Amino acid sequence: MLEAEWSLGNVTMSTGQATRGLNHYLRARTLAEMIGDRLSQARLTCNIGARLAQLGCYSEARAAIEESRAMLPDETPLAVRIGIEQHYGVVLDTMGEGTAALEAYARAAALARRDGAKLRLIEILCNTAFVHQQLGDLTLAHQTYHEALAMAHQHQQNLTAARILMNLGELAVAQGRLSEAGVMLRQAVEGFRRQDDPGNAALAQSHLSRLFRILGLTGEAVAVSREAVTALEQTDWKEEQALALMELLRSQHQDGLLSAATASADAALALWEALENPLRCAEVIGERAALALERRRYDQALADARAALDYFTASAEPRPLWAAPARLTEARALHARGEHPAARRAYLALISDSEAIGDHWTLQAALSGLGWLEYRDGQSTVAVRHLTRAAANLEMVRRTLTVEELKARFLQHHNDVYDALVSLAAASGDATAALTAMLRARGGGLLDMLQVERTYRTLPSDEYAELETLRRQLALMRANLERVTSHTSTAAMTRQQQHLRASEARLLDLLRQRQHRGEVPDLTSLLTPSEVAAHLPPDAALLEYYQVQDRLWGVLLRPDGTCDLRLLGTWTTREHDLLADLDLICSSTVAEPIAPRATLPSDLAALHARLHHLWKLLLAPWGPLPPRLFLTPHGPLGSVPFAALWDGRGYVGETHTIAMLPSGSVLVAPRQASAPIGPPLVLGYSDGGRLPATQREAREVGHLLGEGQVFTEEEASSTVLRSLTAPPAVLHIAAHAALRHDAPLFSMVRLSDGDMALETWYDLPLHGTRLVVLSACDTGQVADQGGPLLAFQGALLGAGVRTMVCSLWMTSDVAAEALMPTFYRAWVGGAAPAEALRLAQQEVRSRPELAHPALWASFICCGAGALSEGGPIPQASV
Repeated sequence: MLEAEWSLGNVTMSTGQATRGLNHYLRARTLAEMIGDRLSQARLTCNIGARLAQLGCYSEARAAIEESRAMLPDETPLAVRIGIEQHYGVVLDTMGEGTAALEAYARAAALARRDGAKLRLIEILCNTAFVHQQLGDLTLAHQTYHEALAMAHQHQQNLTAARILMNLGELAVAQGRLSEAGVMLRQAVEGFRRQDDPGNAALAQSHLSRLFRILGLTGEAVAVSREAVTALEQTDWKEEQALALMELLRSQHQDGLLSAATASADAALALWEALENPLRCAEVIGERAALALERRRYDQALADARAALDYFTASAEPRPLWAAPARLTEARALHARGEHPAARRAYLALISDSEAIGDHWTLQAALSGLGWLEYRDGQSTVAVRHLTRAAANLEMVRRTLTVEELKARFLQHHNDVYDALVSLAAASGDATAALTAMLRARGGGLLDMLQVERTYRTLPSDEYAELETLRRQLALMRANLERVTSHTSTAAMTRQQQHLRASEARLLDLLRQRQHRGEVPDLTSLLTPSEVAAHLPPDAALLEYYQVQDRLWGVLLRPDGTCDLRLLGTWTTREHDLLADLDLICSSTVAEPIAPRATLPSDLAALHARLHHLWKLLLAPWGPLPPRLFLTPHGPLGSVPFAALWDGRGYVGETHTIAMLPSGSVLVAPRQASAPIGPPLVLGYSDGGRLPATQREAREVGHLLGEGQVFTEEEASSTVLRSLTAPPAVLHIAAHAALRHDAPLFSMVRLSDGDMALETWYDLPLHGTRLVVLSACDTGQVADQGGPLLAFQGALLGAGVRTMVCSLWMTSDVAAEALMPTFYRAWVGGAAPAEALRLAQQEVRSRPELAHPALWASFICCGAGALSEGGPIPQASV
């Protein structure tokens, strides 16, 4: 009976049923007492203590384990003593007595080494590392975890290895090693699932949600943490439930779901109170303070933050990682209340302490907060020093992110530091410093992408197969959605869309696991106006735009390195509405039949008024401009047709050659050696006859390019591109395309075998391709999420292309058919790509039926070679 009850206790505990397990242990201990088995009685008392701790009864748990230690007979085996000391350490740590816990673990480790108990030693090392982590000794925690992980792998302790990976992932997040953290946490989740441990898998997922928050993937963070809470609610693991609830409330807070975050905070606090854990209660109160600050209830925020900090101060041992959010909220609340000296002291103390323990994100937030405070106090020099340190911290993390989507979302989420640096420089009239900050803000990530090796870590074969299967399935699902008819029920269409989104989410998850090999070099030294100016043609200039909130700045950089800074004005709802009107006018014009009508002056009057307003805002402030311009739009300016802006006498494109760049940094990117090149490649697909002119365009372009390959209709497939063994000298695609603002990596170009999503374009072998032309709708647009890194421009630059032609809005296949032959004749004849496009637009504009800007101004030329690299076409070398 004793053995049966004991075994039942072990089994029910292993499945997360702590209450049932405890009852079995209690009955077993009674049986041990009845037969006088003192050793079994001690061991079961220890088990009871451990389970009481899991149920949150910490005082009773401690008493039980201390009773167990006292009743051990002299002949107790070492293995039993090891287990009891280990459980004692766990309870002491949970009660906030970290130093005493470390002493218990040290005793357990010494006994384990004496006994040669390698497996128990691994667990003890894990526990020891965790306490070091909570006490703020992150370096020692990292070393101890890795020692334990090596032993776990050696002895094939897969469940323990998963626990270590989970803790190492959490630690890596705190230290700013985000790519490493992502790999570890995903391995932990999969490890727990393989071992049929859903509770710990859910806990690892909650740690993953913090990583998502820092990367700016807020929606994913909320979903993952909510899923973790739901899974843990199916167990008796109250402490883990409370931890997951805290991650959920932080994710909800960041996503602006303040009421939901408050409810999660209340639920977490109730659990910690029931678990008698005052330090964790204080941590939740600190999160409540942050929510009050978000609602601008500064007095309440300060009071709650200080109430939380009183708990931490009264504690026998510091928990710096737990206290950091409350300390940061205290500093921010003082700042918001205008108590700047007190806020400054609070920020400086946080900076010192977080730097000492390696808490990367508290350091980042404190540097940024102090920088803004000094800025508003007029201490520009001090503010720049703090903000520059914050920017350097971000750049260090950014360089470790080698997945384009994660890098782009991270940059968007943490751009406030660069906004402050630009504002500071602009306020002091320092054009060079302002442009330097703009280049670092928008150019660092692009330089990373242009320098990274375009090969990936090998996915496991099953995941690689799943990746390719998902791509094929998504292409089929999109095709099916395109064929929806009036007879398709709303419910059926909703199911198809939900299935599509779920498959896209899984594909994104797999893509995030494909890290580039090798380290990205630090090229920050290249992001200076003097370096960029050295790459400008003699009669050209760079015009870099930058928007901070509603203020729009611009810097004009000339080849001699001189900079001219202008505050262009405010970007208001009027300008947003104006761009929306332009898009509507252009789209409706393109949709009309072309042949029967000519563009009348009355058609252009309202359009010219809008284009003139944009000219006055964006170009007129500098007076006469050089004849050739690199323009780097920011935010909504990405959809402005600069060549069509109206100066009152004519279009800008009549007198200026314009090339677009995602950032001036593209000009200074070191050029990588190109592979042997293949012949020009032309693809034309009419999308089932909806774009009939694409076939004629493809054939005409192929003829002009000479010895090239032309594929039309069914032959124009993504397989042609994916099977490339050498970069084509020129790549021209005439087809339908669509931009996905909600998920830019799934923007696509439609070919005969389905939609070729943007996520596949980064890997195309195009190093050495002189020119890519995407004669398709919206391929020059930048989605709201992700910026230029997650756009066709960014993907093609990353694939190795120097220059590309793409479009800002829905294109007319008839207009494209008229424009492209002229463009290629000029380019093959030696004109730079942007100049060839200007000449082609001029010729198309001279035809009455194509004179409307909607029909010729949609195409833009992008890239570092746009103003200088004309024909002839390079000869194929393979």
